[in-house]
Amino acid sequence: MYPSIHIDLNKFRHNLDYLSQAIKKQGVTSMVVSKVFCADQKLIDVINTLDIEYIADSRIMNLKDMKTNKTKVLLRIPHLSEVSDVIRYADVSLNSEIKVIKALNEAALKEHVKHQIILMFDIGDLREGIYYQTDYIKDVKEILELKNIELLGIGTNLTCYGGVVPTIETYEKLEQIKKQIESMFSIHLKIISGGNSSSIKLALDHKLPSFINHFRIGEAFVLGRETAYGKHLENMFDDVFTLKAEIIELKQKPSLP
Repeated sequence: MYPSIHIDLNKFRHNLDYLSQAIKKQGVTSMVVSKVFCADQKLIDVINTLDIEYIADSRIMNLKDMKTNKTKVLLRIPHLSEVSDVIRYADVSLNSEIKVIKALNEAALKEHVKHQIILMFDIGDLREGIYYQTDYIKDVKEILELKNIELLGIGTNLTCYGGVVPTIETYEKLEQIKKQIESMFSIHLKIISGGNSSSIKLALDHKLPSFINHFRIGEAFVLGRETAYGKHLENMFDDVFTLKAEIIELKQKPSLP
């Protein structure tokens, strides 16, 4: 028997529908992160039937190949060398480098389109984003002057490189950034993306700050658990994916030679 992964599309549909509706009651919409399942079209087809606006992936070729009417999002900072492909195959991208954003603007101008970006901020986890204690206002000013770039919102990443768990106190840093940008430039940021599957517990416990209205979710949809503490989410399936293989040896041995 050759090892294989079996996918239960009905359980996947349930997890998508249940969790997206549960957090929507808290004022939060979500992107489905398709890189978790290699953007397999059968799972994309399930997403296509549900009330979910965005599909996000870190691989441009996945975005290119998937068949969907959902808004496509590049879930990482673009390479400077690939801005043309980003414009062709993604409607939205996550960004933090003004040089790259300007290059995206030039590529979008050539394609006669307007590209949306979510400006990422590092509020302590030390992953991607403009560090919250630096002068980001000058970057925002330059972005707003670009004719073919729309600043859709801001976002942050938590519980990743530095293991910073989402808390009300942690999110206060992001809220200050939001308030300063909106006040200084008299604009409304449509999306405040507060993180990934590690932020779900705060939302379900009714403790999520009200200014956060968006998550980027992958693992919770496919494994039925949040990632801040690795806890199972109630009413979610944890066996959407099942590995089937033939066991060829099963013995007890010491852990050291």
